Amino acid sequence: MWNFIKENEEMLVEMCLLMPSFLASVNSHVVYDLLRVELTKDENKNNFQFSHLIYILDPPRIQQARHEQLVIKLASAYDGYEILFPLFIDLRVRQD
Repeated sequence: MWNFIKENEEMLVEMCLLMPSFLASVNSHVVYDLLRVELTKDENKNNFQFSHLIYILDPPRIQQARHEQLVIKLASAYDGYEILFPLFIDLRVRQD
């Protein structure tokens, strides 16, 4: 599974199954200010709308991208290790 994600990350992003990795490193407060400045400089105001760009940089989307990148980094860290999970665990407390 990890190899599939690693090899097809661009396709998964295009299909909206995975968030773009650049969103994980976005500082939204800085980006909002930069977007406002750049959009006021834009001579052709019909090219972009601030609300559409802010939707892309919505805090829940950024948080989702950070979470996905954390899981991907963990998967890459454990790549090659054999992890065994027990089938049955008896968690009952026994008193003698």
